[in-house]
Amino acid sequence: MKKLQDKVAIITGAGSGIGAASAYLFAREGAKVVVADLNQDTGREVMRKITEAGGTAVFIQTDVSISNDVERMIQTAVDSFGRVDILFNNAGILGSPLENLTETQWRKELDIMLTGPFLGCHYAIPIMKKQGGGNIINTGSVASFIAGGSSPGYTAAKGGLLMLTKYLGKALAKDQIRVNCICPGAVDTGITVALWGQPSTDEEKKAIEQIRFSRIPMGRAGSTEEVAAVALFLASDESSYITGAAIPVDGGMLA
Repeated sequence: MKKLQDKVAIITGAGSGIGAASAYLFAREGAKVVVADLNQDTGREVMRKITEAGGTAVFIQTDVSISNDVERMIQTAVDSFGRVDILFNNAGILGSPLENLTETQWRKELDIMLTGPFLGCHYAIPIMKKQGGGNIINTGSVASFIAGGSSPGYTAAKGGLLMLTKYLGKALAKDQIRVNCICPGAVDTGITVALWGQPSTDEEKKAIEQIRFSRIPMGRAGSTEEVAAVALFLASDESSYITGAAIPVDGGMLA
C-alpha cells in the first residue's frame, strides 16, 4: 500500500524547488495532487510530469497572499477530488536585506510567508473538520528559531509561522487535524541561486560553498528531495502521533 493512497494533497509553491519535489513524491505515493503556484508555466509542467507518470494532478494558479485565490485553490481540490486531506503551505520568496527593505516589500514577505499559510488554514480547516480530520504542513526555516542572514522580513515571517503551527497543533488536535512545520536549512533551490548567484568557475563555486557550508556540520546543502521525504513522513500515518512540532532539516545547523 502506498503511503498516501487516495489522499488529496494541496501543495503551494509546487512549481519548483521543495514544492515540486514534494508534488512528485506525494503523487508516486498515491496522492491526488493539487499543484498550486503563481507561475503557470512551471506549475503546469509539474502537473504534466505527474500525469504522464501515471499519477493524478490538477493545476491551479494561486497567489497565496490573496484571499480569493486561496479560497479558489481549496475549492478546486473539493470540486476535483471531493475532499482535502493534506495542505502543504510551502510557497515562499527570497527576503530583502534590511538596508533595502521597504514597507511594501515587508508586507509582501509577510503576506506570502505568514498570511498565506493562515489563509490556507482558514479555508481548509472547516472542510477537514467536516470530513473528520486532516493534515497541515508548513514550510518554516532555521530562521524560525534563530535570527540571522540578511532578511528581517523573512525571519519574522518564519518565526511567526512556527508559532502559528504550534497554536493550531494544540487547538485542532481534538478535531483529528495535525499541524506541523518543516524547518529547512541550506537547500539547493532557485531561491538559493538567487541569493548566492550562479558560480562561473570551479574556484568561485568552492569559495561560495566554503561560506555557505561553514555553519553546517554535515558540510553540504540539502536537496529538495530530502525535504520532500520529511514532508511525506508528516503527511502520512507514520507520523500519526506528531502535531504542533517543528522538524529541522538542516544538516545539523541547529544542533
